[in-house]
Amino acid sequence: MILAVVAVALIVGGATVAIVASNNNKGGESTNVGAALPVYGNADLDADIDGDDLNIINKIINKDSGYTIAAYPFADANKDGTIDSKDADVVKKIMNKETTKVYHLNYYNDGAFNVKTKVADTKWPCEDLMVTYNSIMFTMASLGLDEKVVGATSAGKNNFDTTMYAKMMKDVEPLTVSYDAQWNGSLDTSSISAVMTKYKDAHTVFVSGYGQYDAYNESAIEALGCDVVRICESNASRNETLASVLLTGFLTNTLDKAKELTKMYAEIWDECDKIAKTLPGDDKEGFVVVVSTPDTCAGTSNQHNYKCQLAGGSSVVGNDSLNINTWILEDEYNKKIDKILYIVWSNDNNGHFFGNTVKSDKLIKDFTQHEMKVGDDSVWTLTDAWEKKEVYFVYGDFPTAMDILLRGYAMYPDYYGDLYNECIDKLLSMISDGEFKGKGLQFVYSLEELEKKN
Repeated sequence: MILAVVAVALIVGGATVAIVASNNNKGGESTNVGAALPVYGNADLDADIDGDDLNIINKIINKDSGYTIAAYPFADANKDGTIDSKDADVVKKIMNKETTKVYHLNYYNDGAFNVKTKVADTKWPCEDLMVTYNSIMFTMASLGLDEKVVGATSAGKNNFDTTMYAKMMKDVEPLTVSYDAQWNGSLDTSSISAVMTKYKDAHTVFVSGYGQYDAYNESAIEALGCDVVRICESNASRNETLASVLLTGFLTNTLDKAKELTKMYAEIWDECDKIAKTLPGDDKEGFVVVVSTPDTCAGTSNQHNYKCQLAGGSSVVGNDSLNINTWILEDEYNKKIDKILYIVWSNDNNGHFFGNTVKSDKLIKDFTQHEMKVGDDSVWTLTDAWEKKEVYFVYGDFPTAMDILLRGYAMYPDYYGDLYNECIDKLLSMISDGEFKGKGLQFVYSLEELEKKN
Protein backbone atom coordinates (compact mmCIF):
# COMPACT_ATOMS: atom_id res chain seq x y z
CA MET A 1 0.00 0.00 0.00
CA ILE A 2 1.16 3.53 -0.73
CA LEU A 3 1.82 5.46 2.45
CA ALA A 4 3.44 8.81 1.74
CA VAL A 5 5.33 10.84 -0.80
CA VAL A 6 9.01 11.23 0.03
CA ALA A 7 11.91 12.94 -1.70
CA VAL A 8 13.71 11.20 -4.54
CA ALA A 9 16.83 11.24 -2.39
CA LEU A 10 17.01 11.76 1.35
CA ILE A 11 19.63 14.15 2.65
CA VAL A 12 21.11 12.97 5.92
CA GLY A 13 24.08 14.71 7.44
CA GLY A 14 24.84 16.33 4.09
CA ALA A 15 24.92 12.98 2.25
CA THR A 16 22.42 11.74 -0.30
CA VAL A 17 21.17 8.29 0.63
CA ALA A 18 18.80 5.54 -0.46
CA ILE A 19 19.60 5.67 -4.15
CA VAL A 20 23.29 6.52 -4.28
CA ALA A 21 26.34 4.40 -5.01
CA SER A 22 27.33 2.38 -2.00
CA ASN A 23 29.61 -0.38 -0.82
CA ASN A 24 28.59 -3.74 0.52
CA ASN A 25 31.02 -4.44 3.34
CA LYS A 26 31.53 -8.11 4.20
CA GLY A 27 34.49 -9.25 6.22
CA GLY A 28 36.58 -6.29 5.14
CA GLU A 29 35.77 -6.78 1.44
CA SER A 30 34.11 -3.91 -0.40
CA THR A 31 32.10 -4.55 -3.57
CA ASN A 32 30.63 -1.52 -5.32
CA VAL A 33 27.28 -2.42 -6.88
CA GLY A 34 26.39 1.13 -7.83
CA ALA A 35 23.28 1.67 -5.68
CA ALA A 36 21.73 1.14 -2.28
CA LEU A 37 18.85 -1.25 -1.59
CA PRO A 38 15.85 1.10 -1.06
CA VAL A 39 14.20 -1.00 1.66
CA TYR A 40 13.56 0.16 5.23
CA GLY A 41 15.64 -1.97 7.57
CA ASN A 42 18.69 -1.37 5.38
CA ALA A 43 20.02 1.04 8.00
CA ASP A 44 23.53 1.38 6.59
CA LEU A 45 22.24 1.80 3.03
CA ASP A 46 24.43 -0.79 1.41
CA ALA A 47 23.14 -3.46 -0.97
CA ASP A 48 21.48 -5.81 1.53
CA ILE A 49 19.92 -6.24 4.97
CA ASP A 50 22.09 -8.09 7.47
CA GLY A 51 23.69 -8.06 10.91
CA ASP A 52 25.29 -4.66 10.25
CA ASP A 53 21.83 -3.13 10.02
CA LEU A 54 20.68 -4.92 13.16
CA ASN A 55 23.74 -3.57 14.97
CA ILE A 56 22.87 0.01 13.98
CA ILE A 57 19.26 -0.44 15.12
CA ASN A 58 20.41 -1.74 18.50
CA LYS A 59 22.80 1.20 18.90
CA ILE A 60 19.93 3.61 18.22
CA ILE A 61 17.78 1.78 20.79
CA ASN A 62 20.65 2.00 23.30
CA LYS A 63 21.09 5.72 22.50
CA ASP A 64 24.74 5.34 21.55
CA SER A 65 26.40 8.58 20.56
CA GLY A 66 25.75 9.54 16.94
CA TYR A 67 23.10 6.87 16.42
CA THR A 68 19.66 8.43 15.84
CA ILE A 69 16.74 8.00 13.46
CA ALA A 70 17.76 11.31 11.88
CA ALA A 71 21.19 9.91 11.07
CA TYR A 72 19.83 6.50 9.97
CA PRO A 73 16.26 7.00 8.67
CA PHE A 74 16.17 3.60 6.96
CA ALA A 75 16.68 1.94 10.34
CA ASP A 76 12.93 2.43 10.85
CA ALA A 77 12.12 -1.00 9.41
CA ASN A 78 8.40 -0.96 10.29
CA LYS A 79 8.03 2.71 9.29
CA ASP A 80 6.27 3.86 12.46
CA GLY A 81 8.51 6.86 13.14
CA THR A 82 10.45 5.36 16.05
CA ILE A 83 13.33 2.92 16.41
CA ASP A 84 12.69 0.08 18.85
CA SER A 85 12.67 -3.70 19.17
CA LYS A 86 9.92 -3.97 16.52
CA ASP A 87 12.38 -2.74 13.90
CA ALA A 88 14.96 -5.24 15.08
CA ASP A 89 12.32 -7.99 14.78
CA VAL A 90 11.65 -7.11 11.12
CA VAL A 91 15.35 -7.23 10.28
CA LYS A 92 15.71 -10.57 12.09
CA LYS A 93 12.81 -12.00 10.07
CA ILE A 94 14.44 -10.86 6.85
CA MET A 95 17.77 -12.36 7.88
CA ASN A 96 16.01 -15.63 8.75
CA LYS A 97 13.93 -15.49 5.52
CA GLU A 98 10.68 -15.47 7.48
CA THR A 99 7.50 -13.98 6.04
CA THR A 100 6.99 -10.33 6.99
CA LYS A 101 5.82 -6.96 5.69
CA VAL A 102 8.54 -4.72 4.28
CA TYR A 103 8.52 -1.04 3.46
CA HIS A 104 10.38 0.28 0.44
CA LEU A 105 10.47 3.02 -2.17
CA ASN A 106 8.29 2.81 -5.27
CA TYR A 107 9.40 4.84 -8.28
CA TYR A 108 7.31 7.14 -10.47
CA ASN A 109 8.84 8.99 -13.40
CA ASP A 110 7.13 11.59 -15.57
CA GLY A 111 7.48 9.77 -18.88
CA ALA A 112 10.88 11.36 -19.37
CA PHE A 113 13.64 11.20 -16.76
CA ASN A 114 12.39 13.00 -13.64
CA VAL A 115 11.62 10.63 -10.77
CA LYS A 116 9.57 10.88 -7.60
CA THR A 117 9.22 8.17 -4.98
CA LYS A 118 6.55 6.96 -2.57
CA VAL A 119 6.87 4.63 0.37
CA ALA A 120 5.01 1.38 -0.22
CA ASP A 121 4.59 -1.79 1.83
CA THR A 122 4.76 -5.27 0.34
CA LYS A 123 4.24 -8.76 1.71
CA TRP A 124 7.67 -10.42 1.66
CA PRO A 125 8.93 -12.54 0.02
CA CYS A 126 7.21 -12.35 -3.38
CA GLU A 127 6.83 -15.87 -4.74
CA ASP A 128 4.26 -16.14 -7.56
CA LEU A 129 4.79 -13.03 -9.64
CA MET A 130 2.60 -10.90 -11.89
CA VAL A 131 4.35 -8.56 -14.33
CA THR A 132 3.63 -6.02 -17.03
CA TYR A 133 5.37 -4.94 -20.19
CA ASN A 134 8.54 -6.05 -21.98
CA SER A 135 11.13 -4.31 -19.85
CA ILE A 136 9.68 -5.67 -16.59
CA MET A 137 9.77 -9.14 -18.13
CA PHE A 138 13.37 -8.55 -19.14
CA THR A 139 14.29 -7.76 -15.54
CA MET A 140 12.61 -10.94 -14.34
CA ALA A 141 14.30 -13.03 -17.02
CA SER A 142 17.67 -11.49 -16.11
CA LEU A 143 17.16 -12.58 -12.50
CA GLY A 144 16.25 -16.12 -13.56
CA LEU A 145 12.60 -15.76 -12.52
CA ASP A 146 10.98 -16.92 -15.79
CA GLU A 147 9.15 -19.82 -14.21
CA LYS A 148 7.95 -17.83 -11.17
CA VAL A 149 5.91 -15.47 -13.35
CA VAL A 150 2.30 -16.65 -13.26
CA GLY A 151 0.50 -13.61 -14.68
CA ALA A 152 1.48 -11.15 -17.42
CA THR A 153 -0.03 -8.55 -19.73
CA SER A 154 -0.61 -9.64 -23.30
CA ALA A 155 -0.07 -13.28 -22.34
CA GLY A 156 -1.33 -15.67 -24.97
CA LYS A 157 -0.81 -13.16 -27.77
CA ASN A 158 2.22 -12.58 -29.98
CA ASN A 159 3.00 -9.13 -28.64
CA PHE A 160 6.18 -10.23 -26.93
CA ASP A 161 9.34 -11.80 -28.22
CA THR A 162 8.54 -15.50 -28.29
CA THR A 163 12.23 -16.39 -28.16
CA MET A 164 13.21 -14.21 -25.23
CA TYR A 165 10.16 -14.91 -23.09
CA ALA A 166 9.40 -18.49 -24.14
CA LYS A 167 9.77 -19.89 -20.62
CA MET A 168 7.86 -17.02 -19.04
CA MET A 169 4.92 -17.22 -21.45
CA LYS A 170 4.57 -21.00 -21.41
CA ASP A 171 1.90 -21.35 -18.70
CA VAL A 172 1.28 -17.76 -17.66
CA GLU A 173 -2.21 -16.38 -17.01
CA PRO A 174 -3.30 -13.27 -18.95
CA LEU A 175 -3.58 -9.85 -17.32
CA THR A 176 -5.62 -7.54 -19.53
CA VAL A 177 -4.92 -3.82 -19.74
CA SER A 178 -6.74 -0.92 -21.37
CA TYR A 179 -5.42 2.53 -22.25
CA ASP A 180 -6.97 5.98 -22.27
CA ALA A 181 -6.19 8.76 -24.75
CA GLN A 182 -3.05 9.71 -22.78
CA TRP A 183 -1.81 6.09 -22.79
CA ASN A 184 -2.42 5.62 -19.08
CA GLY A 185 -2.91 1.89 -18.69
CA SER A 186 -5.41 0.34 -16.28
CA LEU A 187 -5.06 -3.32 -15.39
CA ASP A 188 -8.28 -5.29 -15.35
CA THR A 189 -8.81 -6.15 -11.70
CA SER A 190 -10.86 -9.25 -12.51
CA SER A 191 -7.89 -10.76 -14.36
CA ILE A 192 -5.66 -10.03 -11.36
CA SER A 193 -8.23 -11.64 -9.04
CA ALA A 194 -8.32 -14.72 -11.24
CA VAL A 195 -4.55 -15.16 -10.95
CA MET A 196 -4.66 -14.60 -7.17
CA THR A 197 -7.37 -17.25 -6.86
CA LYS A 198 -5.40 -19.80 -8.86
CA TYR A 199 -2.02 -19.11 -7.22
CA LYS A 200 -2.11 -18.64 -3.46
CA ASP A 201 1.23 -16.81 -3.37
CA ALA A 202 0.35 -14.39 -6.18
CA HIS A 203 -0.01 -11.20 -4.17
CA THR A 204 2.33 -8.86 -6.05
CA VAL A 205 2.33 -7.19 -9.45
CA PHE A 206 5.54 -5.57 -10.69
CA VAL A 207 4.85 -2.60 -12.95
CA SER A 208 6.83 0.09 -14.73
CA GLY A 209 7.70 3.43 -13.17
CA TYR A 210 7.21 5.02 -16.60
CA GLY A 211 4.48 7.56 -15.84
CA GLN A 212 1.52 5.44 -14.79
CA TYR A 213 1.74 3.52 -18.03
CA ASP A 214 1.15 0.07 -16.58
CA ALA A 215 -1.16 0.54 -13.59
CA TYR A 216 -3.03 3.83 -13.62
CA ASN A 217 -5.63 2.20 -11.34
CA GLU A 218 -3.05 1.39 -8.68
CA SER A 219 -5.39 1.99 -5.73
CA ALA A 220 -7.98 -0.43 -7.13
CA ILE A 221 -5.28 -3.10 -7.51
CA GLU A 222 -4.11 -2.54 -3.93
CA ALA A 223 -7.74 -2.86 -2.76
CA LEU A 224 -7.68 -6.47 -3.99
CA GLY A 225 -4.88 -7.24 -1.52
CA CYS A 226 -2.37 -7.21 -4.38
CA ASP A 227 0.75 -5.15 -3.72
CA VAL A 228 1.98 -2.90 -6.53
CA VAL A 229 5.75 -2.68 -6.85
CA ARG A 230 6.75 0.08 -9.26
CA ILE A 231 10.33 0.07 -10.51
CA CYS A 232 12.41 2.29 -12.80
CA GLU A 233 13.51 -0.62 -14.96
CA SER A 234 14.28 1.48 -18.03
CA ASN A 235 14.38 5.07 -16.86
CA ALA A 236 17.10 7.50 -17.90
CA SER A 237 18.12 8.27 -14.31
CA ARG A 238 21.08 6.22 -13.11
CA ASN A 239 20.65 5.70 -9.37
CA GLU A 240 16.91 5.04 -9.30
CA THR A 241 17.23 2.55 -12.14
CA LEU A 242 20.05 0.65 -10.45
CA ALA A 243 18.27 0.68 -7.09
CA SER A 244 15.20 -0.81 -8.80
CA VAL A 245 17.20 -3.87 -9.82
CA LEU A 246 18.27 -4.41 -6.21
CA LEU A 247 14.70 -3.89 -4.99
CA THR A 248 13.37 -6.49 -7.42
CA GLY A 249 16.09 -8.94 -6.41
CA PHE A 250 15.42 -8.44 -2.71
CA LEU A 251 11.65 -8.85 -3.00
CA THR A 252 11.99 -12.04 -5.08
CA ASN A 253 14.86 -13.61 -3.09
CA THR A 254 17.32 -13.22 -5.98
CA LEU A 255 19.41 -10.48 -4.41
CA ASP A 256 22.80 -12.06 -5.15
CA LYS A 257 21.97 -12.15 -8.87
CA ALA A 258 20.58 -8.62 -8.64
CA LYS A 259 23.85 -7.38 -7.13
CA GLU A 260 25.76 -8.93 -10.00
CA LEU A 261 23.45 -7.32 -12.57
CA THR A 262 23.48 -3.95 -10.81
CA LYS A 263 27.25 -3.90 -10.67
CA MET A 264 27.43 -4.66 -14.39
CA TYR A 265 24.85 -2.00 -15.28
CA ALA A 266 26.67 0.58 -13.16
CA GLU A 267 29.97 -0.19 -14.85
CA ILE A 268 28.41 0.04 -18.34
CA TRP A 269 26.59 3.28 -17.52
CA ASP A 270 29.73 4.89 -16.11
CA GLU A 271 31.90 3.74 -19.01
CA CYS A 272 29.37 5.14 -21.50
CA ASP A 273 29.40 8.41 -19.59
CA LYS A 274 33.19 8.50 -19.79
CA ILE A 275 33.16 7.87 -23.55
CA ALA A 276 30.46 10.49 -24.14
CA LYS A 277 32.42 13.12 -22.23
CA THR A 278 35.64 12.47 -24.14
CA LEU A 279 34.18 12.58 -27.67
CA PRO A 280 35.91 15.26 -29.74
CA GLY A 281 33.64 18.24 -30.37
CA ASP A 282 33.85 17.86 -34.14
CA ASP A 283 32.69 14.23 -33.84
CA LYS A 284 29.36 15.12 -32.23
CA GLU A 285 26.62 13.43 -34.26
CA GLY A 286 23.40 15.37 -34.87
CA PHE A 287 20.58 12.85 -34.47
CA VAL A 288 16.84 12.49 -34.63
CA VAL A 289 15.29 9.59 -32.75
CA VAL A 290 12.05 7.97 -33.88
CA VAL A 291 9.86 6.06 -31.43
CA SER A 292 7.03 3.61 -32.28
CA THR A 293 6.04 5.17 -35.63
CA PRO A 294 8.18 7.15 -38.07
CA ASP A 295 5.79 10.12 -38.08
CA THR A 296 7.23 11.74 -34.95
CA CYS A 297 10.71 12.68 -33.78
CA ALA A 298 11.13 12.51 -30.00
CA GLY A 299 12.10 15.81 -28.38
CA THR A 300 14.71 16.30 -25.69
CA SER A 301 12.10 15.93 -22.93
CA ASN A 302 11.51 12.34 -24.08
CA GLN A 303 13.61 9.67 -22.38
CA HIS A 304 14.44 7.96 -25.69
CA ASN A 305 15.99 11.18 -26.99
CA TYR A 306 17.67 11.78 -23.64
CA LYS A 307 19.37 8.39 -23.72
CA CYS A 308 20.90 9.34 -27.10
CA GLN A 309 22.17 12.54 -25.53
CA LEU A 310 23.67 10.56 -22.65
CA ALA A 311 25.58 8.58 -25.28
CA GLY A 312 27.04 11.82 -26.64
CA GLY A 313 24.71 12.70 -29.48
CA SER A 314 23.45 16.19 -30.28
CA SER A 315 19.66 16.37 -30.68
CA VAL A 316 18.45 18.16 -33.80
CA VAL A 317 14.95 18.79 -32.40
CA GLY A 318 13.99 20.92 -29.43
CA ASN A 319 12.27 20.04 -26.19
CA ASP A 320 8.96 18.89 -27.68
CA SER A 321 8.38 15.87 -29.90
CA LEU A 322 7.65 16.93 -33.48
CA ASN A 323 5.52 15.53 -36.26
CA ILE A 324 8.00 15.36 -39.12
CA ASN A 325 5.70 16.68 -41.89
CA THR A 326 8.06 18.60 -44.21
CA TRP A 327 10.14 20.56 -41.67
CA ILE A 328 12.79 17.88 -41.78
CA LEU A 329 13.60 18.73 -45.42
CA GLU A 330 14.41 22.35 -44.72
CA ASP A 331 18.16 22.82 -44.92
CA GLU A 332 18.43 24.24 -41.41
CA TYR A 333 17.27 20.83 -40.13
CA ASN A 334 18.28 18.40 -42.84
CA LYS A 335 21.93 19.45 -42.86
CA LYS A 336 22.12 18.92 -39.10
CA ILE A 337 20.89 15.32 -39.23
CA ASP A 338 23.89 12.99 -39.27
CA LYS A 339 22.03 9.93 -37.95
CA ILE A 340 18.44 8.71 -37.86
CA LEU A 341 17.80 6.26 -35.01
CA TYR A 342 14.59 4.21 -35.02
CA ILE A 343 13.95 2.60 -31.61
CA VAL A 344 12.32 -0.81 -32.09
CA TRP A 345 10.75 -3.06 -29.46
CA SER A 346 10.71 -6.84 -29.43
CA ASN A 347 7.04 -7.24 -30.21
CA ASP A 348 5.01 -8.30 -33.19
CA ASN A 349 4.49 -4.73 -34.36
CA ASN A 350 8.17 -4.22 -35.11
CA GLY A 351 10.57 -7.14 -35.16
CA HIS A 352 11.78 -9.99 -33.00
CA PHE A 353 15.33 -8.84 -32.35
CA PHE A 354 16.03 -11.40 -29.67
CA GLY A 355 15.06 -14.22 -31.95
CA ASN A 356 17.28 -12.60 -34.59
CA THR A 357 14.35 -12.71 -37.03
CA VAL A 358 14.17 -8.99 -37.68
CA LYS A 359 11.36 -8.14 -40.06
CA SER A 360 13.53 -6.03 -42.32
CA ASP A 361 10.88 -5.39 -44.95
CA LYS A 362 8.39 -4.26 -42.28
CA LEU A 363 10.88 -1.84 -40.69
CA ILE A 364 11.90 -0.27 -43.97
CA LYS A 365 8.29 0.04 -45.14
CA ASP A 366 7.53 1.94 -41.93
CA PHE A 367 9.78 4.64 -43.33
CA THR A 368 9.07 4.39 -47.02
CA GLN A 369 5.30 3.81 -47.09
CA HIS A 370 3.85 5.85 -44.24
CA GLU A 371 1.61 8.83 -44.85
CA MET A 372 4.24 11.56 -44.53
CA LYS A 373 5.16 12.04 -48.17
CA VAL A 374 6.31 14.70 -50.58
CA GLY A 375 4.72 13.68 -53.84
CA ASP A 376 5.29 9.93 -54.06
CA ASP A 377 8.34 9.94 -51.81
CA SER A 378 8.64 9.36 -48.08
CA VAL A 379 9.95 12.40 -46.25
CA TRP A 380 12.63 10.25 -44.65
CA THR A 381 14.01 8.93 -47.94
CA LEU A 382 14.57 12.49 -49.13
CA THR A 383 16.92 13.35 -46.26
CA ASP A 384 20.68 13.44 -46.66
CA ALA A 385 21.01 10.92 -43.80
CA TRP A 386 18.90 8.36 -45.68
CA GLU A 387 20.85 8.99 -48.89
CA LYS A 388 24.07 8.32 -46.98
CA LYS A 389 22.45 5.27 -45.30
CA GLU A 390 23.03 6.74 -41.85
CA VAL A 391 19.85 5.10 -40.55
CA TYR A 392 19.94 2.64 -37.63
CA PHE A 393 17.31 0.37 -36.10
CA VAL A 394 18.05 -0.06 -32.41
CA TYR A 395 16.60 -2.64 -30.00
CA GLY A 396 14.68 -0.79 -27.29
CA ASP A 397 13.88 -3.29 -24.53
CA PHE A 398 17.15 -3.41 -22.63
CA PRO A 399 17.76 -1.81 -19.23
CA THR A 400 18.91 1.80 -19.50
CA ALA A 401 22.65 1.14 -19.29
CA MET A 402 22.40 -1.11 -22.33
CA ASP A 403 20.01 1.33 -24.05
CA ILE A 404 22.64 4.06 -23.79
CA LEU A 405 25.33 1.68 -25.03
CA LEU A 406 23.30 0.63 -28.09
CA ARG A 407 22.54 4.23 -29.01
CA GLY A 408 26.19 5.12 -28.56
CA TYR A 409 27.22 2.19 -30.75
CA ALA A 410 24.80 3.26 -33.50
CA MET A 411 26.12 6.82 -33.50
CA TYR A 412 29.80 6.19 -32.70
CA PRO A 413 30.78 2.60 -33.57
CA ASP A 414 34.51 3.40 -33.42
CA TYR A 415 34.23 4.67 -29.86
CA TYR A 416 31.66 2.22 -28.45
CA GLY A 417 32.42 -0.91 -30.50
CA ASP A 418 34.68 -2.73 -28.04
CA LEU A 419 32.44 -1.99 -25.05
CA TYR A 420 29.36 -3.03 -27.03
CA ASN A 421 30.80 -6.42 -28.01
CA GLU A 422 32.10 -7.13 -24.52
CA CYS A 423 28.92 -6.14 -22.68
CA ILE A 424 26.42 -7.78 -25.01
CA ASP A 425 28.28 -11.05 -24.62
CA LYS A 426 28.38 -10.67 -20.83
CA LEU A 427 24.70 -9.77 -20.59
CA LEU A 428 23.61 -12.70 -22.75
CA SER A 429 25.63 -15.04 -20.55
CA MET A 430 23.54 -13.91 -17.55
CA ILE A 431 20.09 -14.11 -19.13
CA SER A 432 18.12 -17.36 -18.87
CA ASP A 433 21.20 -19.32 -17.83
CA GLY A 434 23.15 -18.14 -20.85
CA GLU A 435 21.01 -19.85 -23.47
CA PHE A 436 21.35 -16.82 -25.79
CA LYS A 437 25.12 -16.48 -25.53
CA GLY A 438 27.14 -17.25 -28.64
CA LYS A 439 24.20 -17.04 -31.05
CA GLY A 440 25.47 -13.92 -32.79
CA LEU A 441 22.39 -11.87 -32.01
CA GLN A 442 22.41 -8.28 -33.26
CA PHE A 443 20.72 -5.38 -31.52
CA VAL A 444 21.70 -2.57 -33.87
CA TYR A 445 20.96 -2.88 -37.59
CA SER A 446 21.96 -0.37 -40.25
CA LEU A 447 19.70 0.47 -43.17
CA GLU A 448 22.28 -1.13 -45.44
CA GLU A 449 22.14 -4.42 -43.52
CA LEU A 450 18.36 -4.55 -43.64
CA GLU A 451 18.27 -3.77 -47.33
CA LYS A 452 20.59 -6.74 -47.89
CA LYS A 453 18.24 -8.93 -45.83
CA ASN A 454 15.45 -8.02 -48.23
